[in-house]
Amino acid sequence: MSDDYPYCSSGQPYTAYIGLIGCGLLIIFNGFDIFIFKPFRESDFFAAYLAVFVFVAIYGIAKFMSGRPIVATSMMSYSVHREDFDRRRVSRNVGRIRGFLSWVFG
Repeated sequence: MSDDYPYCSSGQPYTAYIGLIGCGLLIIFNGFDIFIFKPFRESDFFAAYLAVFVFVAIYGIAKFMSGRPIVATSMMSYSVHREDFDRRRVSRNVGRIRGFLSWVFG
């Protein structure tokens, strides 16, 4: 995190981890009652977890059709078109009300 990038969310990367764990728990416990409280039925299982299978299938098909490999984070470039961004960058000097609103909602 640096002041060079004006658009960043607070609490990163921990808020991303919390969101990932929350989504994982939501997916796992979405059909929890299927395994515990009722006798197992395939129709209930697919009703609860079909979206996961559809997502994996669509992602796999999209990766296969595009022919592009998954890029490692160490090979990603974060400085592409950086000069244009620096020229268009808005000054950080803001008024009291705008500063307060960016503190509340930022």
